[in-house]
Amino acid sequence: MRAHTSIRPPPFPPLPPVQKPSLEAGERKTGYVLIGKVAARTAAEATRALLELLAPHPQRVTTITADNGTEFHWYAQVASVNPMRFYFATPHHSWEQGTDENTNGLIRQYLPKGLTLAGVTQSHYETIAATLTGC
Repeated sequence: MRAHTSIRPPPFPPLPPVQKPSLEAGERKTGYVLIGKVAARTAAEATRALLELLAPHPQRVTTITADNGTEFHWYAQVASVNPMRFYFATPHHSWEQGTDENTNGLIRQYLPKGLTLAGVTQSHYETIAATLTGC
């Protein structure tokens, strides 16, 4: 009879750092950039943050091209308050969101991928946005 040996499963891989998501809005023609901190990637939180970001700038952003994430399911609430049009990119067609993809790359110069964003404040985001906008 063989001795029973227990086989241990490999240890779980380390969890990635907790990220505090952000929301970015860029105006294609002028290059005007807004960045906001959001508490979660939910439709309610994205809508709240977008309304808050756009409130002081009602004429600066006239269109938004969003991906098909669930955080933009309440887009009609934003469009009803702000005079803008929403467009949705085809899934997996990043070229339909050229300005957004480029702006995300520019933001990554200040906030590299993998960086824990828990300590990044709205003030930090506003400074980055002002730098990218050229203000």
